[in-house]
Amino acid sequence: MRLFLICFIIPWMGWLTIHLPEPAGYLQVEVAGLKNHTGQVLIAIVTEDQYQDDQAVGFGGRIPVSQSNQIVFLSTGIQPGAYAVKVFHDVNSNGQLDFNLLGIPREPYGFSNNARGRFGPPDFKDAAVQIPENDTLRIRIDL
Repeated sequence: MRLFLICFIIPWMGWLTIHLPEPAGYLQVEVAGLKNHTGQVLIAIVTEDQYQDDQAVGFGGRIPVSQSNQIVFLSTGIQPGAYAVKVFHDVNSNGQLDFNLLGIPREPYGFSNNARGRFGPPDFKDAAVQIPENDTLRIRIDL
């Protein structure tokens, strides 16, 4: 019996503890207020470290705009914790947020908690949402 435990059961117990799935949460983002039906919506779900980097996506995606004034995006499993969501409606599908000569965005954009900054993006703490473990957080961002 001891030999059976040593050879078969104990190694499996170690394998199970190493290979248990990590707890994950999900984020459902509803983007509302689309003014036209062209282009795509780009979504970036980022940590505080990634927040100031405009190229950082973390989790996210591109969703073609259809005939609706809103889109819904459901993330894949994300480690629980604090994240901010950045969204913009890429009307001309060039993959970037366009600005005018004064540096003001020409395309609609938004952040989680519908946070707004005075001269630039809002602080991370204002846009941060808490992704729960093994559950789905639903948020709405108005453009």
